[in-house]
Amino acid sequence: MNKTAVRNSCFIGRIESDSYNESFIGGIAGIARNSSVSSACFSGQIDIADTAPHAGGIVGHMDGSRIENSYAKGSVASSANSVTVGGIAGSMEGSSTIALSYTVMTMQATGFKVNIGGIAGAAELSTIKNCTVLGSSLTGDQSGRIAGNVDTVTFIDNYAISSMVIVGSTGGFIKGTDTKQGADVSTANESFFKDILMWDFTRIWKMPYGQTYPTLEWQTAAP
Repeated sequence: MNKTAVRNSCFIGRIESDSYNESFIGGIAGIARNSSVSSACFSGQIDIADTAPHAGGIVGHMDGSRIENSYAKGSVASSANSVTVGGIAGSMEGSSTIALSYTVMTMQATGFKVNIGGIAGAAELSTIKNCTVLGSSLTGDQSGRIAGNVDTVTFIDNYAISSMVIVGSTGGFIKGTDTKQGADVSTANESFFKDILMWDFTRIWKMPYGQTYPTLEWQTAAP
């Protein structure tokens, strides 16, 4: 999509790539140029059996675009080589931004030359802020809890669950709110989202009774 705004949208199901022709795959859009996505979600599986360079729960690739107040839950499994996979976006460039979003995903990419991250697989000249990654494990040779392969990226107030298991990473592992690994958080309860990440629980987010993670105000039921 190009110069498009998407709001209040959710994909529930399986995203599968088995062809090199599928260069960009995402739950909401394969590629977003000069576009915005807000209050969106993905719940399901991303399965990559062949080379698909850019895959994300919300968008495969971002260029000059913004994603905010969105989340992805489920799993990523890839045995392909030369892939870039992220929980929210596969890759981002051109002053793109991901903000106020979270993922709860088990992510495993066993091929060679793999970029994988809880929010973005790869990022260049972009910003990731006020995000958190709460999945149990992340596997890939160029991985990061927030983002995998990065170049000139601004990280602001990002966190990852301290119990996450990282396998196979060759990248740096310096933790902090301003690094690609994020700072540790041991419990992601409602006060963490409201008081630490500064999310809007008046108009945008809500924490349904008995649920572990927040959902969007427009949703009648959590996927």
